[in-house]
Amino acid sequence: MRSLRVKLIVFIAVLLVLLGAIITTLVYTQMRNEIVQGVDNELSSTSRGYANLVKDWYGSKVKVVIAGNPVVGTPEPMPMLARLSQAGGYDMTYIGTADHKMIRSDFKPQPAGYDPVARPWYQQAQASGKPGVSDPYVDFDTKKLVVTFVSPVFDGSTLKAVVGGDIFIDDLVKTVLSAKLRGNGYAFLVDKAGKVIAHPDTTLTLKPLAEKVPALTGEKLVQLSTSSAMEEIEVNGESKLVQVDPVEGTNWLLGVMIDKSVVSEPLEKLLLTVVGLGALCVIVLIPVASVMLSKMLAGLGRLRNAMLEISKGEGDLTRRIEVQGQDEIAETATAFNSFIHRLQSMFVAVRTEAENVTNGVQSVASTVDQVARDSRQISDVSSSNAATLEEITVSISHIADAAREADSLVNHTGTVSSESADEMQRISREMNSTVEAVKGLSGMLVSLDQRSQQISGITNVIKDIADQTNLLALNAAIEAARAGEMGRGFAVVADEVRKLAERTGQATVEISSMVSTIREETSQAVTNMQRTVNSVDDGVELTDSAVQRIEQIQQAMQEVMAKMNEITLSTSEQHKATTLIAQSTEQINGRIVDSDGALQTVHDTLNDLSQAAKDMRQLFSSFRV
Repeated sequence: MRSLRVKLIVFIAVLLVLLGAIITTLVYTQMRNEIVQGVDNELSSTSRGYANLVKDWYGSKVKVVIAGNPVVGTPEPMPMLARLSQAGGYDMTYIGTADHKMIRSDFKPQPAGYDPVARPWYQQAQASGKPGVSDPYVDFDTKKLVVTFVSPVFDGSTLKAVVGGDIFIDDLVKTVLSAKLRGNGYAFLVDKAGKVIAHPDTTLTLKPLAEKVPALTGEKLVQLSTSSAMEEIEVNGESKLVQVDPVEGTNWLLGVMIDKSVVSEPLEKLLLTVVGLGALCVIVLIPVASVMLSKMLAGLGRLRNAMLEISKGEGDLTRRIEVQGQDEIAETATAFNSFIHRLQSMFVAVRTEAENVTNGVQSVASTVDQVARDSRQISDVSSSNAATLEEITVSISHIADAAREADSLVNHTGTVSSESADEMQRISREMNSTVEAVKGLSGMLVSLDQRSQQISGITNVIKDIADQTNLLALNAAIEAARAGEMGRGFAVVADEVRKLAERTGQATVEISSMVSTIREETSQAVTNMQRTVNSVDDGVELTDSAVQRIEQIQQAMQEVMAKMNEITLSTSEQHKATTLIAQSTEQINGRIVDSDGALQTVHDTLNDLSQAAKDMRQLFSSFRV
């Protein structure tokens, strides 16, 4: 893509595509907002309208039941109940009293065993204390949906009766299902628990709506009715839009649902139309732009051709570009001609100066060549001196390193001997402590042997007492035998005392045996402890002798350390001095080498300049000025 014409065409095409994309995005966004707002308004109006319709239906039916409250307690309530049934469209109205009586609008008697107080509709009115409606249920005979409206009648604060009425809600269901919405939309009626009252799918009647639409649980329906906002849900893999509104005065919720395609299909058609028109505009405008750019860039083409001819003319600065018109391209051609004229004049002057430079460079080159040869010789001598000083410095450095290592070893040895002396002193102190502890333990063992002797004497006394007691018990048994039946109890006591004396004697024998064993082991322990004390005393004497020897070694090491420090300082100073000399020599040698290199560089540069001057002379000779 080297052509300027092609670049401009591509730029225009990209600009058109970008502009079209921006316009398409704006139109698509605006139309989407309008369509979504329209659908939202439609759902809102339908949902709220039918919710108000159900509310009005509920209000009219509950008013009929409330109108039956004055009938309670009248002599002939049945005709009034029949008129209420006919006026309100009820299948049947009735009154259940607190004394368990049932009065019906169809003039039928109360069935046997039927207690209105126990019925759910009566208990609902009693619990709420206000008019209401029951949950829908299917009539057994007609299989139609029925609800019961109830109104409690109070005598002061006491419930007197409940007026009720059964009414089929199939007309209400048909009304709800008659709602017309776009995109296969429909309305549905549920209670707050999610149980279906009216739905196009009749199999869902009185079943949870979540069986068909899992996303619409009872809690979710109540949440939607609170917000009264349109929300997107998934039903069998399809996107739906739903809105739910509460029916005022009841626990019913009325919702509407339509396909999301109602919003997406018009937008897709609009998007395809706008994209198609944009593509058509690009296809038409690119050729037109190509033709217009070709005409506008014709002068630039002539300028390019003229410059190509000049560039191929082997340095002919006498040629000029033909100027046509007064636009920017003509001004460029005029400026180029002026530039070529100035360049021609400059080349004439430069060619003259180049001749002078060539002659001067050749003269300087011969002089610098002689200086370079002298500098090279000086550099060789300086390098030899620097190498010799480097060897001396390395030798002194090795000596200094060896001195430092020896000093470090002597210091380490002194430290170790000092630590050894401290350890030996600490061991001596610990052994003295051990001697004292062993002596104390020996004294305790002697005391234990004395206590064992005392215990042995006590056990002998106890054994004598047990023998005497045993003898007394035997005498008592003999006396009891003489007494006959009168001494039988005393004989038993004497026998128990004898047994106790025998057990005491046995225990004292066992204690005596144990005390004897303890005394023998204690005596052996005292002997062993005395041997230990003697050994520890010998160890203390040896330790004290070792401490004295180590202290003498430590004093000798201190003197060696002082001498090694002096040697180390001396070698370090010699190393620093030789290092400084070597560094100075190296710097001098470096300067000489740098100077020699600089001279060689100057020499090479002069040779290059000489060659460049020759080349310049030859180059200028190729220009025709």
